[in-house]
Amino acid sequence: MKELGKKIGVVINKFGFEHREVEDFCEKENIPILARIPNSRKIAELYSKGKLIYPEVEGLANQFENIISHIQEEVAK
Repeated sequence: MKELGKKIGVVINKFGFEHREVEDFCEKENIPILARIPNSRKIAELYSKGKLIYPEVEGLANQFENIISHIQEEVAK
């Protein structure tokens, strides 16, 4: 995306594993991490039932709002 001149951001799914490779890469490449979706059995159960996760998992609504805000700010530039 950088070669195409496109702005990017990352949403880390299943966050919470001990691996920091994604975060380290994003930091090195100056790529913003827009959200971290936790590795959670509750989230997996909600997905499997076709339910939305943000109303059911504390803090996710704020993370999704951050993603939307980031996109809106970039589009406005």
